[in-house]
Amino acid sequence: MTLSWEEIEDRAVGFRKNWEKQKGAERQEAQMFVRELLAVFGVENPLDNGGEFEHKTLKEWGDDGYIDYFLPKKIIVEMKKRDWGRGTRDEGRGTRDEGRETQSYYLYSE
Repeated sequence: MTLSWEEIEDRAVGFRKNWEKQKGAERQEAQMFVRELLAVFGVENPLDNGGEFEHKTLKEWGDDGYIDYFLPKKIIVEMKKRDWGRGTRDEGRGTRDEGRETQSYYLYSE
């Protein structure tokens, strides 16, 4: 579906209004969030275009990781709860760097 920029803007405003009042619980809301986010741009079914939820990949430090939504060569959606990265510790690896995990997924994804 091709949308005008005005339609995308209108959808984005509605998306923001809906999601700004949500709790931000990653596991419970991740797939719904991604579906609604992509619908802003006219993608009605994120799986029809080759995308995959919970795509397994490696993190740069060798642990298994799962990308919330992955469409090869197009988009990586990796979500964290609202307070993630605010001075918390990540399994002995130091203070969390919010972009590091996603960058690692990009580098190590097929």
